[in-house]
Amino acid sequence: MLACVGTLHAQDGLPWTLPLNECWSLSFPDASYTAIASDNASTIFLAKNSPTIQALSVNTGELQWTVEFGGKLISDLKFVEGRLRFVAEIEGEESSNRQFRVYEIDPQTGISLTKGQRTLLTGGHMEFDGKRFFFLGPDGTLSAFGIDGSRIWEISLQGAKFRGLKIFGNELAAFDSEGLVQIISMTGGVQVGGFKMISEASGAFARSGKRFYAGASDGWVYAFNSDNSEIEWRSRTGGSIYELAVLQEDLLVSSNDNFIYRLAAGSGRRMWKRKLAGRIVGSAMLIDSLYSAYVSYGNNEVYIVRLTDGKVINKYAASTASYFPSGPLVLDKIIILPLDAGITALSPTVCKK
Repeated sequence: MLACVGTLHAQDGLPWTLPLNECWSLSFPDASYTAIASDNASTIFLAKNSPTIQALSVNTGELQWTVEFGGKLISDLKFVEGRLRFVAEIEGEESSNRQFRVYEIDPQTGISLTKGQRTLLTGGHMEFDGKRFFFLGPDGTLSAFGIDGSRIWEISLQGAKFRGLKIFGNELAAFDSEGLVQIISMTGGVQVGGFKMISEASGAFARSGKRFYAGASDGWVYAFNSDNSEIEWRSRTGGSIYELAVLQEDLLVSSNDNFIYRLAAGSGRRMWKRKLAGRIVGSAMLIDSLYSAYVSYGNNEVYIVRLTDGKVINKYAASTASYFPSGPLVLDKIIILPLDAGITALSPTVCKK
């Protein structure tokens, strides 16, 4: 099923207003919730629950290689410095410890190397940027490790029960059960900001200049001044905040009330909102950040949304999908859609071979 909505204009969003063609599609039963990665040229990399990693041709979907690895994948796949990297958790000998192992794969051959391993306390939260992994322990100790497992820096954070750790930009946000958010530089391990929310953070953060944005689990979006940590404004949605993104200094908000919002940077005023048919699980920018592709859980359609006014200018229903396990990936004129039972590539132009 293919549906295209809105009037087509030669200058308005072409080629994304054109009907989307299915370039190729693959079916498999053990799709992972991990986001797809790419070398930004000709290959995409996806994880399966097997656990295996596969490399596929962007243009044809042809399998390039498959590699098995030990442990459970606990990070997104990252293509950094010409290598594919990820972190897996290995079952330890003691229940009080967790073993993290960094893998690196040659994208051309699929040859896998173990770069480093680290044993840490059970509990806590981990983030990975492809060059370092960060671990926030249950005692508030935040550590940075290189891909070889060596410790780079370590600091102690104050707070109640920590709920999560999140990378945004070049910074980390550590947040606890009482609404305290602490911002730490990833390079030096120095706390560069912090603020207190009225409710618990959802794990969605963004920054624009001296303004921090944070989403809350009760649907509020906050803007804080980084100089004095004071609330500049807050705006409410109907569900926990899933994703925040800065767009031309304004803020794009994906909420679990199934709406996308654009909020004015200086005041939090709602500029528009757009409802999708399901809980939003990811997005990808198109065409100089003027359009974005959104997918939602519990629905099999990808929506192309114009970000100036929130209008849906195109959509496509993937007939073989019940839901999307993670967000789409956009490479040039191709949208890669991870499905619950496979993967599909779409394009508004002639598919490359």
